[in-house]
Amino acid sequence: MNLIRIALSIALATATVIPTAAAEPAGAATAAAKAAPLAGSRLVPADHPWIQYFGRWDFTDPLAPAHGWPGVYIRADFEGTSLGLRMTDDAYYWNLFIDGEPVTIFHGSQSGTTSYSVVEGLPDGQHSLLLTKRNEYWWSRFTFNGLLLDEGRDLLPPPEKPARRIEFIGDSFTSASGNEYAYTDTPPDPAPYTNIFEGFCPITARHFNAQYHMCSISGYGMAVDYKGDATGTIPALFDRAVVYNSAIKWDFSAWQPDLVVICLGLNDYSGLGGWSGGVSAGNQTLFKNRYHEFVARLTGLYPAATILAFAPHVELLQELTAAVVREAQAAGLGRIHYADFPYFDTGYVNGGHPNVATHHQIAARLIAAIDSLRIWPEEADVTPPRFTALPADEPFTLYSPLLELTVETDSYASVRWSEEDRPWAQMEHTFATTGRRLHRTTIPVEHGRSYTLYLHAIDDAGNATASSAVLRFTVDTTRAVRRWQELEYDDSAWKTGPAPLGSSAAASPRTLIAPVDAAYFRRTFTIEDLSAIAGMGALIKCSDGAIVWLNGEEIQRINMPAGAPGYSLFASKSAAMSSMVVLNLQNGLLGKLRSGENILAVEVHRSSASPWLAFDSQLTDNLNRFYYKLGSEWRCWDGGAAPEEKVQEKTSRVQPGVQPPGIFLLEQNYPNPFNPSTLVRYHLAAPAQVRLEVYDLAGRRVALLAEGLRQAGAHEARFAPGEAGLPGGCYFCRLLISPGDGPGRTLTRKMLYLK
Repeated sequence: MNLIRIALSIALATATVIPTAAAEPAGAATAAAKAAPLAGSRLVPADHPWIQYFGRWDFTDPLAPAHGWPGVYIRADFEGTSLGLRMTDDAYYWNLFIDGEPVTIFHGSQSGTTSYSVVEGLPDGQHSLLLTKRNEYWWSRFTFNGLLLDEGRDLLPPPEKPARRIEFIGDSFTSASGNEYAYTDTPPDPAPYTNIFEGFCPITARHFNAQYHMCSISGYGMAVDYKGDATGTIPALFDRAVVYNSAIKWDFSAWQPDLVVICLGLNDYSGLGGWSGGVSAGNQTLFKNRYHEFVARLTGLYPAATILAFAPHVELLQELTAAVVREAQAAGLGRIHYADFPYFDTGYVNGGHPNVATHHQIAARLIAAIDSLRIWPEEADVTPPRFTALPADEPFTLYSPLLELTVETDSYASVRWSEEDRPWAQMEHTFATTGRRLHRTTIPVEHGRSYTLYLHAIDDAGNATASSAVLRFTVDTTRAVRRWQELEYDDSAWKTGPAPLGSSAAASPRTLIAPVDAAYFRRTFTIEDLSAIAGMGALIKCSDGAIVWLNGEEIQRINMPAGAPGYSLFASKSAAMSSMVVLNLQNGLLGKLRSGENILAVEVHRSSASPWLAFDSQLTDNLNRFYYKLGSEWRCWDGGAAPEEKVQEKTSRVQPGVQPPGIFLLEQNYPNPFNPSTLVRYHLAAPAQVRLEVYDLAGRRVALLAEGLRQAGAHEARFAPGEAGLPGGCYFCRLLISPGDGPGRTLTRKMLYLK
């Protein structure tokens, strides 16, 4: 299946430590140094008036402003071709944007005041810098000490700061803890996987073009922390400029917000016994009293600000927070309002924290609530959305009966697609980790046909793109694009040799490979009776890290960071690793095996500090049968880049002039969301008995759209819930297919009825 994907990736910075007179003795850099440090650099001190600071900073030392609260950020305009940072900070990760685009994730490697080269090779000219703190640490003093520019270059006058101001007060949800982590368990250190910039607070602020401050600490609450400790509260620390020092007070007169958003309660719920059984009436009163006290305090500090109590998804917290707002309004406080958000189905990671997509859902809920308050004068939005990237305008060949299309827009927009002979259809959308919106759809196509598709975007304010983007391609299903991890991939040009395979004599390899950043290994094995296998274990030995694939699917990472696999992805640390990859029913991996021939593929990466890599493996099942042992023959690619995809003839070729088999497909309904009705299209590869049904969230069938024998081809049905008196909300469309000569299928799509 061919996937056309446009993505914007962020890689960990390979920072070079720059020696300067004031630098502390240097230790080992976090990542491999570049060939040369930033040549002829000059230091722009931290107190330069054209460096703009946002969030709570302590300027006791203007040449080394300190930070401790999350979400602080820096903006500056500069000229030149390179940029360096000078800071005392080996705890935080930073997003670095140049000219509005994410360039790198920077993490300091030295404990003392150190200069780093982070960006080189920029076009010579004027550039903008946005530096945003990604994660949450607060127990020590960390400082920013200036920027390093090309010799003879300087900063440029910055634009005016946004006039709107929002302060966010909360806990780990507010701090976006671990939102880019890929798994539901809690990592040993969530810092590398946290990106506050993609939390619901900065997303909301960017929507309103507002400055923002964040006062949030993971585990802390309004009345107690998550363990029930009454000293672990946000109100107790709220007057501090930096969290770690009670003596340094924040000057509330220096920055007055227009809006204060409070999102507290989850840790109170835990600490007051909610997760273990229930919150007593006395503890409920305690929470409400502390909330009232804090609101009164905020009202005194910010007399002109609107306060929004934003309750998280626990029903009791929503009831208590709403009661606080009602009681405050009854007492004459008209500037406090209530909103909440539900438990979204877009995903939770890092031990129950929202992932990036869920943060965008929470932000959408918050944005709608703020819009209803009409805090700021309405400004006409006349800027049309734009596609940030699209497939190449050149015609291409698609080697699949399905086109999986993904595009990206720079704003919250909807994207529609069409051919000349069919009406516009809307693409589903999700959220990119860059703050933009991803749009996806799957379109059935026919072998031998040429297609011209048109893409059109319109944002939430009704602004449309000036013109449509065009996609041209021809379909050829007699061939397929094969990735190196797939069984059918042609690896005849690869190196072959017995393991261990390594890039240095120090690894004692039996087969020597080139000194590369990553090498790629493949080995097939045969399972004669899949039903007899209850489990398998693959021992992977590598230096320094590995990503393991089974039959084309990634199944395990060993000492490797999250992110898209790629040749330049370094292992997390320098170490020889041994790990057992277990395949069983419990972890769902046994189902990825096939009767007959299978392929295990492993890509091995060195760390940034290691000059070489090495690999070996063995595979056995629960009956102690070996499929291969340590020292077995492997196919290896050490070409200094990831193996290229190949267009190859399919094993079971379609005869010339013969139409390849069709597909079974349930399209996304259009429009979606909808009112009063929507159209559901489905495709059958062969005649089949079908049943097209609609269910509500409670699992009740509310409509039968189609039933009986249908011929091969495209079909459609109309769903009009208003005619049946159904309420607005989420529904599920389910297609059950029973072809006469194959297994049955069940396909489902989610629909949203707005009433």
